[in-house]
Amino acid sequence: IEGLLETDLVPELALDLVTRRTDGNPLFIEELVRSMIDRGALVPAKNHRWELVQGWEEAAIPNTIQGILQARIDRLERDVRRVLQLAACIGRQFSVRVLSEVCEGMEISPARFTHSIQVLEEASLIQLEVDLPQKEYKFKHNLIRETVYQSLLKGTRSQLHGAIAQWYEANWMDEPEMPYPLLAYHYERTDQVNKQREYFIRAGYQAARAYDNQDALTFFTKALALITNPLERYELLLEREHVCDLIGARDQQRADLDELIKLAAQGQFDHQIAEAHYRMAIWHEGWGEYSSARAALEQSLEAARRANERGIEADSLHRLASVCWRQGHFDEAISTGQAALQVAQAIADRSREAISLTTLGVVHRTLGNMEQAGNCYRQALEIRQVIGDRREIAISLNQMGNLHYDLGHFTEALNHHRQSLEYFRMVGDRRGEAWSTSG
Repeated sequence: IEGLLETDLVPELALDLVTRRTDGNPLFIEELVRSMIDRGALVPAKNHRWELVQGWEEAAIPNTIQGILQARIDRLERDVRRVLQLAACIGRQFSVRVLSEVCEGMEISPARFTHSIQVLEEASLIQLEVDLPQKEYKFKHNLIRETVYQSLLKGTRSQLHGAIAQWYEANWMDEPEMPYPLLAYHYERTDQVNKQREYFIRAGYQAARAYDNQDALTFFTKALALITNPLERYELLLEREHVCDLIGARDQQRADLDELIKLAAQGQFDHQIAEAHYRMAIWHEGWGEYSSARAALEQSLEAARRANERGIEADSLHRLASVCWRQGHFDEAISTGQAALQVAQAIADRSREAISLTTLGVVHRTLGNMEQAGNCYRQALEIRQVIGDRREIAISLNQMGNLHYDLGHFTEALNHHRQSLEYFRMVGDRRGEAWSTSG
């Protein structure tokens, strides 16, 4: 208290009041003292002393820190309060450029904005955090920001978040990557459902590309809650199911697969039917349900061929080769894997070519054909390194590690598994991490 008032000549009654009310909480002490000064209860006197004004009422001072903060905020000028409210909607830390331009759009002049920032800084509600190249301020305490934000009526909050979101839309159009999560955050707090849906989807795809899988799952889930159109819902469910597969969210993944198959059947689009059953086959294979996986792949192949979807045909063939291998049907696995490779090469799809080569390599390794297995693995790895698909590179490195282990090249095996693990961690593939650590 003496530090705030810059003197040790503080009335005992004031010290007693602050001690009783605050229980020694530093922020509470600071705000209570400021509130007493603002209300004219505690005033400077002669000789660096402070005095309590006669007739002041202790009951007039709120009992909680939130109440004290709210009272201080309510006493601000209208424009100053609006600037503070907009800042609270931006976040704990905010750019002067963003805030000033949004304020100008809400008819707060540059001069009034500058005045408002000065008042708020002098009131110790905000403080300068970054000076160059562009100024950024920060709420002195997060509780100040929360108090300002929670005091906003729903309609006002929606209006302010909408204004901020529109600023980002207008000023980031020429950037390589729009701040979709930021736009999603602000529009989620408005009543603009179409904008919410748009930016949840965009933010989900952006997060998925960066392998921020948990964020992708969150955004896709929020978007799906706003989508009823079957075609749109199918496409987004497919994306969420893939993310669930990566992070091991098996219950949600199975629920998504069931809905995908239902939507595909309702729409009667062979492309979707083939795709959904292919994804379901992967699920069954992962759980060791090989008969169910084979049945799903047969349905996928039939639909893919009806629709002339050569890519899905190649996918289903190489997956069927994998199932045959797991069931011990090695001749069928090799013939089916070669068929998948031929389709991939026919459509010049290098990624699918690498997948088929990997499957063939696994079968040859099981049969003890180490040279053939090594050739398949090396070709697949070279293709994937050119493409730059980190997850697929991880798979190839893992398989190379397994091959070196079988050959007794333990140092090489360890190096490949370490590299594989690093790539799997980059993309957030939990199952892949388990493959690399188990060998």
